Amino acid sequence: MSTKIKNTLVFSLSILLATGVYIWFYPMNKGTLNITTNVSEYIITTREKTIQCQKNPCLIPLKSGIHKLTLNKDDYFEQAQSTIIRRGKQEKLIITLKKIPSLKISTETPPNINKISQKLPNKLNNKQIQSPTWDQDEKQIAYIDRNDDKLKIWKNNNSKIIASLKNISKNFKLYWSPNQMYLFGVDNNAIYFIDILKATRKKSILNLSPQNSKWSLDNNYLLLNNKNNKLYKINISGNEILSLEVEINLENSKWKEYNNLVYYANNIETNSSTIALFNTITQTNEMIMSKTEFSIDKISTNNDIIYFHNPSLSTWYKLDF
Repeated sequence: MSTKIKNTLVFSLSILLATGVYIWFYPMNKGTLNITTNVSEYIITTREKTIQCQKNPCLIPLKSGIHKLTLNKDDYFEQAQSTIIRRGKQEKLIITLKKIPSLKISTETPPNINKISQKLPNKLNNKQIQSPTWDQDEKQIAYIDRNDDKLKIWKNNNSKIIASLKNISKNFKLYWSPNQMYLFGVDNNAIYFIDILKATRKKSILNLSPQNSKWSLDNNYLLLNNKNNKLYKINISGNEILSLEVEINLENSKWKEYNNLVYYANNIETNSSTIALFNTITQTNEMIMSKTEFSIDKISTNNDIIYFHNPSLSTWYKLDF
């Protein structure tokens, strides 16, 4: 075989090899993303492209590797998702988009659930009784008896000693857990977890002074906010406190199912109000609405419906989920 023929064969083989490598690493280096959602006509955005999906499932060819996706549809919360595409494989994803609630005028006035209708019993209506706090059913009262510095619970015209709490300031506040098995006490930067059935209490000192507190619906943790509305999460044992990357005034919030907190904030400078939904587990904050020339001064709930009051219009609105 002549040198010229050999060189030609080597060149041809090199071209074939280069072509094969190119095909392997580029045109063939793809897989398919198979997405199914609870809606139709939505948009998927990746780092490579934006796709309009008309129906389910939506099949999208993508290069192999890790991809970050966002799904968008009008009137629904944006949904972010990561996935791995493998060469020649089909990756299936099932994603549920959540509808953004709408704010509508309410034809009814919600009850003020924060207002205690009952008065204190005569026996507890004296200067030695501090921080009297009704439970949610208004059947029990937790309080500090200054005569002996004891935390007590009044029920059925009788008082029961739960724990000793000495050196409590006038700022002391009590919060009943939803299941009425625990009490949470706040005294400046000191907090108390009180187990009513065991008649025990645990004290912890924080590097902040909680302004407001809110029990989770499952009784497993509490939310606290400081004077700047910085939000913190603390478990029932009091051993761990987690700083959450959000500012919420807990007085302006209500629970929407477990771990989902609906809240509002007013911006005086822009004369606007914002309503948002914060998930305490995933720590995601989703905007529901931002409205100019609109203020909110109250939030209430009734039968899982969340209401907001506009003072300038003297009108209640409700979130339609």
